[in-house]
Amino acid sequence: MFFDGAFFHLESTIKRVWRKKGSAPCVQSSASKDKIGILGSVNVEKGEIPDVVFKGNFDSDVFIAYLELLIKEKFDGIKILLILDNASPHKSKKTKKWLKENKDKIKLLYLPPYSPQLNPKEIIWKDIREKKTHNTCFGNISGLKKSLDSYIIQYSTPNEYIKSKCKFKYVA
Repeated sequence: MFFDGAFFHLESTIKRVWRKKGSAPCVQSSASKDKIGILGSVNVEKGEIPDVVFKGNFDSDVFIAYLELLIKEKFDGIKILLILDNASPHKSKKTKKWLKENKDKIKLLYLPPYSPQLNPKEIIWKDIREKKTHNTCFGNISGLKKSLDSYIIQYSTPNEYIKSKCKFKYVA
């Protein structure tokens, strides 16, 4: 499984719109800097995305809480291999201690630094933004959360759409 985290802001982003030639695209937008974070994984073989929405900052405590939830939901006696980037919460002392205590259930494998193109979860973030947040004014954080939740619920179980989005060959 590949892991990554992303933030989605209440402020609108404008992408590819039909407009009258010579006019600037205009999308109503909230001036708020509010945001929602999502931690998630993608199982490229099954096409499932066990994602969790969170508020606040991404730190070791939030990351460990996600790992605990992942183990609770996905551990079936076979050790989970989680491939991820080198963000500081992934390598903190607190995380290393927790991993040592749970080494029989989960192992982390770090991607080379500055290589998001190797993580298919980045493709999922792009898809969520295209389908759920671009060119949209939510008005409040609950509207944004509802939109993100609808994507997560729709694709949380194994499906062909997510598998097809993540299809590219990896070097073993």
